Amino acid sequence: MAAEVPDLPPAVLAVLAAGIHAINDAQDTFQMEASDQLGQIFGQLDALYTIHEDILTQINALEGDIEASLETIDVLSRNVHTLPEPHTFGEDDWAELWVRQMRTKLKTDGEYIGSLQDQFNYVFALLAPEVQGMVFEEVETADRTQSWDPEKLLTEILRSYGEDDDEDYEDYYDEDGNQDYDQGH
Repeated sequence: MAAEVPDLPPAVLAVLAAGIHAINDAQDTFQMEASDQLGQIFGQLDALYTIHEDILTQINALEGDIEASLETIDVLSRNVHTLPEPHTFGEDDWAELWVRQMRTKLKTDGEYIGSLQDQFNYVFALLAPEVQGMVFEEVETADRTQSWDPEKLLTEILRSYGEDDDEDYEDYYDEDGNQDYDQGH
């Protein structure tokens, strides 16, 4: 059974109706303000998500830069001459000794020197002009065929300058036992 509502005077009913209307207006205002605030919060969250994505993209780019830098450091740390540069080979030098030193240099520091073409040019650059003239045909062949094998150049030096050395090894050492490159044939 429903509760009976007492008869209230019209002035009280008007105050009650105004109060209910004010409560409904306040509730509507609260809901609109809450909806606006939630919209602002979601907008801020979207902005933060975009910033987060940008930061992740920057982090990934930095990781790539770091990896590239580490690779460069690794290459640079390996690209250090470990043997001294051989002297310039001239007609009066001992071909076998110089070729052995050059082969060792290329084997040890070849990666630092560069490609086979770089190594070929390195050997050629360490030849005196008169020796360069003697092996120039090998240079022209390498240029024509694009086959840059420094060993071919070294073999040609031995063929041209290293035949039947009758001199003793002792002739290439000074009185203190150090190699004397000024001695030779």
